[in-house]
Amino acid sequence: MSELEIKYYSEKKLEEAKTFLDENKPLHALQICLSLTDKVPDYKYAYIKAAQIYRMLGNINPAVCLLNDYLEEYPEDSELRFYAGHFMLENEKWNEAIDVFSYITPEDEPLTAYFLGYAYYMSQDYELSIHYFLKFLKLNKHQDFIIDSYVYLAKCYLKKTDYEKALNYIKKAEGIVSHNWEVNLILAQAYTGLGMFTHAQAPILRALKIVPDEPSCCLAAGNIFFENGEYDKAANYLKNYLDNSVEALDSSYTLYASILYMQKRYTESVAYYDLYLSIHPDDENAKFNKQKVLKAYHSDDEISESLNS
Repeated sequence: MSELEIKYYSEKKLEEAKTFLDENKPLHALQICLSLTDKVPDYKYAYIKAAQIYRMLGNINPAVCLLNDYLEEYPEDSELRFYAGHFMLENEKWNEAIDVFSYITPEDEPLTAYFLGYAYYMSQDYELSIHYFLKFLKLNKHQDFIIDSYVYLAKCYLKKTDYEKALNYIKKAEGIVSHNWEVNLILAQAYTGLGMFTHAQAPILRALKIVPDEPSCCLAAGNIFFENGEYDKAANYLKNYLDNSVEALDSSYTLYASILYMQKRYTESVAYYDLYLSIHPDDENAKFNKQKVLKAYHSDDEISESLNS
């Protein structure tokens, strides 16, 4: 077939696949696309459509393999490479995304540095994440992704417990966009890490004004108000966090239990220590604190009985 005939054939087959998709027949559509990748191996759009169908079917690994197969044969295809990299990021294939984007030097395309920084952050390699976000900021000539880069740099330094640098970068983000709940949350977390709990209060309240029930904000607020001695507020925010968080931090149960103890809500305090101890039965400190609550509870009962006798 001539080049024009191959183009016509490929586009016609892809239209057939789209028709099958419209008829809710994804397996038929996938079969056409895979056949097309065999017959016309350089027709990138068949690979893209096949990857999309695999994702629709919840089968990501074959899609990743298929896109990588194309890139092995046509490594210079930047359009498909960027599509593949995005596809892998969207589907949490961090190492695969790093492999795809590493082929392009940031000097040629600065945006690859941003995507590499993000992939390394999600892989918990904070040193390399910092390296690529800083490189992106150095090379990037446009405003796109600037704020996000500052935010991720601050997050990296929070993970590394370098709160001064975290504060430095999140303030840069705040200087551009101040009414963003995540920016305010990170600002509060950086101040908290530095022990500046009074400074942390204003940004966490700004965050909560935007997202009142966001678990991460409620947890941060609970810790901040606890450190500032405002136990009623701390208890309210921690209770909201415990009620709405899918995976609540273990320490939040014991902190909330300790606040309930200070409020003389002994029965509730014991209940939360019991919840914690059901997960960590060997925690001697929690056992000791629970016994302290029980002792206070019984002591109050004895005082009450004495007054009533």
